[in-house]
Amino acid sequence: RRQRQMCIRDRSVIIPIYNVEQYLTKCLESVINQTYKNLEIILVDDGSTDNSGKICDEIAIKDNRIKVIHKKNGGLSDARNVGIDIAKGDYLGFVDSDDYIDYNMYEELFDVIKCHDVDIVYSNFQTEYLDGRIEGCDKNSGQIYIRSSLDVLRDMMWDKLNCSSCTKLFKRTVFSEYKFPENNIYEDRIAMHMWILQCKQVAWVDKVFYHYVERSS
Repeated sequence: RRQRQMCIRDRSVIIPIYNVEQYLTKCLESVINQTYKNLEIILVDDGSTDNSGKICDEIAIKDNRIKVIHKKNGGLSDARNVGIDIAKGDYLGFVDSDDYIDYNMYEELFDVIKCHDVDIVYSNFQTEYLDGRIEGCDKNSGQIYIRSSLDVLRDMMWDKLNCSSCTKLFKRTVFSEYKFPENNIYEDRIAMHMWILQCKQVAWVDKVFYHYVERSS
C-alpha cells in the first residue's frame, strides 16, 4: 500500500524546453534532486532542433518520475498549457529550462501552502549573468508573510513584485478557468493578476529559491 501511494505524485513541475542543450542538464538536476522526492516532472520539448529532446529522453530512462512530451513548436505558453493538461499533481510549479532552483524550493513552498491554507505561495529570485554578476533582492530574511490578493496585485502593478510563474507554487485549481495566454510575450504578467484575484490570501517567503540565468538570446 505504501508503494502504491508513493506512485501518486501530488506535486507536478512543468519544464518547457526549446533549444537549451547547454543549460538543460543543470536545470533538470536541480529539479530531480529536490529534497521532496514525490514529484511528477513533466518535460515539454517544444520542437527543439538541437539535442535538448535527446537529453530529455536519456534522463527520463533513469528516473520514472519524469514524463517527456515531444511536440511541434508552439511557444512557451502552449508548452506550459500542455504540461498543465497532463499534470496529475494537486500543486503545480514551473521552471524555465535554462534556469535552476535550490534543492529545497518545493518542499519549503509546499509547507507554507499547507500550513497557511493559501492557493499561491511565491519566493524571491536572483538574476545570474554569464559574466558572473548576480543581482537579487536585498532582504532575504527567510520570513513568511501572508498577504491579501489586492496588496499583491498592487505590488505587481508598481513592479515591486516579480510576475514570473517560476518563483511560485500554485494549487492546480488556480488554472481551472484561465491558463497561460498564447501568442504573447510577458505571458506571466498578462495572466498573473487573474490568478491572484482568485485568492483571498497569498503567501510570500522572503527567500531566494529561483536562479534566473540572463543570456543574450
